[in-house]
Amino acid sequence: MSYEIEGHAPISLYNPCTPTTLAASVHDCVALETGATFHTFTQELHKTFDEWRSDMNNTLTVFKENIKSSLHDWRDEMEASITKLNDDLKFALNRFREEICTLRAEHERLKHQTADISRDVSELKASMQFLSGEQDDFKKKWTAQYVNLPNNPA
Repeated sequence: MSYEIEGHAPISLYNPCTPTTLAASVHDCVALETGATFHTFTQELHKTFDEWRSDMNNTLTVFKENIKSSLHDWRDEMEASITKLNDDLKFALNRFREEICTLRAEHERLKHQTADISRDVSELKASMQFLSGEQDDFKKKWTAQYVNLPNNPA
C-alpha cells in the first residue's frame, strides 16, 4: 500500500534503514522502518491537513468578506433606491395636494357661478312672470279700449 501526499514522494519509498542508521539488527531495522514510515506519514498528513485548514480558512475569510461587501453594496443600493422612491412619492404627493387645492378652488368658483346663474335664472323667471302679467293686463286694457272705440267694426 502506498500513500501519496501532494507534492511529495510516496511514503512507501521512504527507507529509514540506511548505512547511517544505528539499527542493531534486521529486526530493529524493520521495526524502525515501519515506525519511521508511519511517523513520517502522520507528520505529512498533519502538515497537509494544516495546509488544507489554512487554505479553507483563507477561502472562507475571502468568501465572508465578499458576502459582507456584497451585502453592504446591496444595502447601499437599497437605501439609495428607497430614498429615491421616497423622494418621488413626496414629490407626487405634493403635486397631488396642489392639484386637490386647485380643484377645490375651482369647485368653489363653479359653485358660486352656479349660484349666480341660479339667482339670475330666478330673477329672469320672476321678470318673465311680471312681464307676462303686464302683457296680460296690457292686452286686456287694449282689448277693452278697442272694443269701446266708436268706429269698432265688432
